[in-house]
Order: sequence, then C-alpha cells, then structure tokens
Amino acid sequence: MHRCRHSVPPSAPGTRRRLLLRPIRLAAVLGGMSGGAVSAQERPDTVAAVGLKAVIVSVPAVPVVVGGAGAIVADADSLALPAAPTLAQALRRIPFVGVRENSRGEVELSVRGSESRQVAVLMDGIPISLTWDGRADPSLVPAAGQLVLVRGLASLLHGPNTLGGVVQVRSPVGQAAPTLRMSANHAGAVSGSGQAGMSAAVRGGRLSLSSSAGVRRRLGHPLPADVDDPGATGGLRANSDVEQAQAFVGARAEGGTGAWAGASLSVLRGSRGVPPELHLQEPRLWRYPETARSLLVLSAGAPSTWPARVEASVGVDAATTELEQYADLAYDAVETRERWRDGTVTLRTTAEHAAGPNATLRYAFTHADIRHRERVDDDPFARYRQRLWSLGGEGELAAGRRMQVTGGVVLDAADTPESGDKPALGSLRALGMRAGVSAQPGASMRLHASVSSRARIPSLRELYSGSLGRFAPNPGLRPERLLGAEVGATAAIGLVNVQAVAFRHQLSDAIVRTAVGDGRFRRENRDRMRSAGVELLATSRHRALSLSADLMLQRVSILDPTAPRGQRRPENMPSARAGLDARLDLPWSLRARSHASYVGAQWCLHAEEERMVRLREGTRLDGGLEREWMRGRGRPLRIRLSLDVENATDAALYDQCGLPQPGRTMRMGIELS
Repeated sequence: MHRCRHSVPPSAPGTRRRLLLRPIRLAAVLGGMSGGAVSAQERPDTVAAVGLKAVIVSVPAVPVVVGGAGAIVADADSLALPAAPTLAQALRRIPFVGVRENSRGEVELSVRGSESRQVAVLMDGIPISLTWDGRADPSLVPAAGQLVLVRGLASLLHGPNTLGGVVQVRSPVGQAAPTLRMSANHAGAVSGSGQAGMSAAVRGGRLSLSSSAGVRRRLGHPLPADVDDPGATGGLRANSDVEQAQAFVGARAEGGTGAWAGASLSVLRGSRGVPPELHLQEPRLWRYPETARSLLVLSAGAPSTWPARVEASVGVDAATTELEQYADLAYDAVETRERWRDGTVTLRTTAEHAAGPNATLRYAFTHADIRHRERVDDDPFARYRQRLWSLGGEGELAAGRRMQVTGGVVLDAADTPESGDKPALGSLRALGMRAGVSAQPGASMRLHASVSSRARIPSLRELYSGSLGRFAPNPGLRPERLLGAEVGATAAIGLVNVQAVAFRHQLSDAIVRTAVGDGRFRRENRDRMRSAGVELLATSRHRALSLSADLMLQRVSILDPTAPRGQRRPENMPSARAGLDARLDLPWSLRARSHASYVGAQWCLHAEEERMVRLREGTRLDGGLEREWMRGRGRPLRIRLSLDVENATDAALYDQCGLPQPGRTMRMGIELS
C-alpha cells in the first residue's frame, strides 16, 4: 500500500520538510491552478494543511485543506481495485462522494447534496465534464496516479460550471515502474493492465515518458440473492456486460531554465449493455454497441526566470457513441438506433505572480467549444453547439505566519450558436465569488472556512435531448446558482489525523427532473434546493494496523410551493453515508483488509407512478487478503497475490430505483513489478 506522509512540525529540518510536504503540495497545486497536462511541477505550499505533527498514514485517503475547503488525497494504487480500474470504481472507495449508475448505464457523482453536473472532473488539468451532457462519466475514465477530491468550491479557476466539487486525476508521467496486473472474478470477468515509465537527463534538462494499456471484459454483474430480474441468465444481471480497451501515452520535457512542455493521449473503445430498471413495466432496453473516446492534451509552462508563472493547455476531447433500443428482453430486435459524435476543444491559460512578500495573485481563462451531432435511424443529423468560457482571478494573502486569506471573482458566460430545430438558449453571463481563510492556532491543528457563490449554465442535453422518447426537452431552463459555505478543522491528535467539516448549500433555480404523466421525464427549475450537513474523517496507523473512518450526515430539501406535492423530495440524496476501512499486517508477509460502507435512506422518482419511492438504507461489507514476495537479486521482482470478496453478505443495495448494485463477488489478482 502506498504510504502518505502527512503534515510536518515547524521545526523540522528543511530537507525532511520538503519530503513530507510533497503530497500536500500537490493538493495545493491542484486546488489553486490545476496546471497543465501531465505537469507535476512543485511550488511553495500556501493553502494546504501544513505545520501539523508528522504522521505516516498507510490508509487510502488523507485529509488536507485547499483554499479554505476540505479535500482528500488518495493514490489509485493504494485502493483495493481490479486490474485496469475505472475512475468510478476508485471513487466508490473515497469518502464523501456518492457514486451511482443511472438508468442510461452512465455513472454519476454527487458531493454535498449536489447533482452530477455540478461536480467538475479534470484530467491532467483539462476539464472533461464540459460536454454535451455537462458531466463526465467516470466509468469511461481510467483510474491512475493521484486522485484529489475537493468538496465545495476551493477555487474559481477550474473552469465554468464548477459548483459542488472537483475531482482531479493526475497521470504519473515518468514515475511508473514496469508493472503488470491481472485479475478475474468468479462470474467470468477478467481484466489486465500494464504500465511503464522512465525519466532521464537530456542536454541539461529532463525527459519523462510513460505509457499504459488495459482491457476489461465482464459477462455481467452477479445478481444479489433477494433481487428478482426476469432477464437474468446464469445468476447474472440482464444486459450488464462490458468490454473495454484503453491506452495512455504521456511525455514531459523540462529545460534547465524551468520551462517545460507536456503531451498526453488517452483512448478508450468498447461496448456495454444497460441493465433494465426492475421497477418499471416498460424499462429502457438499451445497449451501446460502440463507444469510442480520445483525449489529447498539449501543455507548456514558462521558464522560472519569468516574473510570472504562466501555463497554457489545449485539450481535444472526441467521442463517438452508438445507442440501440430493443423491443424486448431478448435483445435481438432493434427498434431504434441513435448515433452521435461529440467534440470539445478546451483552451486553458493560467498565470501566477507574487504581489509583495506575503501575497500571490492567480488568474485563469478557460474556453470550451462543445459540438454535438446526433442522428436517429435514417433522419438527418441534428447539430448542436455550445460555447462556455470563464475568466477568473484570485488572491492569497499570508496574514502573519499562521493564517492565509484567499478571495476571488469570476465571470462565466455561454452562448448556443446551434440548437438543432429547437430555440437557441441565447447569451448568458453570471458573476461568481469566493472567500476563504485557513489558520493554524497550534502546531497540530488547522482551521478553515469559506463562502462561495457561482452559477451553472444548463447543458445541451438538459435543454434539447429527448433520449429516445424518455425525456421532454425544455429549452427554457434557467441557470442555477449555488451559495455555499463551510467551516472545519483538520488536526493531528497523537497518531490520528482528523478532519471535521460543517457545510450549508443553497441552490437557486435548481434543475431537477419531474414526471410529466406519460412515462417520460422533463427537467424543470425549482425555486430552491437546500442542503446542510457535517463530514467527519479520521485516519490512523499504529504498528501493523491502519484505520480510516468517515461519516457524512446531510439533510437535503426542495423548497418550491409550485412543485407537485409528491415530487418535493430530492432524488438520490441519502441522509447518511459512513465507511470504515481497516488494514492489518500479518505474519508471513500477509496483509488483511476490510471495508464497510453504509448508505442511509434516499428517494427516487417513479416515472410510471409519478411519485417518490423510498430506497431503504443498507450496508456493504468487502474484505481481502494479499501477500507479497520478492524474488531475485539486484533488482528483484515483486510479486503480489490478492483475494477479495465484494459485498460479502450479498446485500441488495440500490443505486437508484430498480438498479441494484452487484451481489457477492469473489476476485483474484496478481501484480508483477
């Protein structure tokens, strides 16, 4: 397991201080400027939880503070995942983030009562959630390198439509040792991946290269014992198969003056089924026979001799998707076929410079040109286009040795040059702001608080998509605006690292889906959606035992007297989430691990009955055992074998109405490096 060194005493020697701060500095870089693609350049830490007691933590998640907001840093390699894991699988192991598969077969994220389109996902500094749908599907994103989850709004510089949280993935260019992983489960799922990297001095500079590839094949999800699926075969959930292949290459060149340039390319291709909703008489009978996506990121940074730290990135995100709708559960007669092509070109420029000995100013400009073409059966292609951009600036002031104050403003804007045969949205502009403060009253504690306000502009899909007859379009949707605040503390108490945060969010003109009476949904604005709650996270390692515990309690409500009485509860917002992760080193180089997760009661909208349905609370138990060997001399081969059991109690847990999570699954894995 990856060991995260967290926090450092003020009196520590300089060399040790730099070593211990490395993961926390990365969080500061990600929280402040996000940087260019595949860049990992360190800069002085200014917003993270520095100055705490030195503690070595061998648990998957480490709490930090970024810009007056709570954050969690995790290494994908430290999580108990199959070979070639997706970001969705990794995020299910991260505290305080809700991960669920929806009725389209896509994975959605939720943080602090926010909806998935309010959570930004960045790959190597480029937002990949600026799409036709206004969100990223993490089941189509590989999980590798370091993951950072920022709850709330820690910065205004991540691009437009960033409200409820930020998930950042940074590729480990040049840092990956040659590694081969393979895994298989009892239900016939197999996956494999390999990666390699190198870094070498070249003509006074340094060149780093990295590559990886992976494949995964799943025949279907095991069905929990208490769930009846009329289309199930061999104990596997109907139409839940997946086949995917992915590859990544990245390069980074650094000059002797500090100038650098980077490039990365990731591609994914595959097919998958969409499990039907079990609570409906006429569920979606869909399959994606083709999904192809590629992301190219080019970036560069100015030399260190410049008065300002300037970075620029260009991202080209292209995807082709084919969707088929079938007549019955046999999935052999196609009724309707839809094909669409998506392309987003994103330009990001950031700058940072000192404004005196105790102040730093940062700026960012992000522009995304989103294009979507879709075709149903033999109809002509309908064309849609949306342009989003944001221009923001932030300042940070060190008020003495133990306090940092941050603040900023941002202007977000959008227009819709092409809207098919439907009315265009027109031009929209909205101002946003935030202010944050973090203080260190003692050597082992940091306090933080922040308040922010920002708008989100509806995506093209929300405005215009009919989803093969499942939605009624609503081109009249208004932007929604979030006013959020949080206050918290991060401390080291003995060998325990603790973070406690209280938050309150109010979303005006909240966009929710409603039932329209004919089995379809329609997205509409509600007056207000309010969420308030607390988050508690504790991590510790004592000798052979590592523990991590988390608890989130929240209350989310819709306040709108015009809403139908049966549709005033928020969808898929559980009242509580809790988790407990334990790792124990045993004799004979064995390591045992267990993970328990609890999800409280939540509600979902029944389209056919036009009412809210309560999903009961439930607990999931996972466990595993692994052993490592070292073989050979000089540069020995490391061998790791693992055995994992997921959902050991075979509990019937639902992501949303009619969509149960997989039942009991046994998986074996091997890793060679």
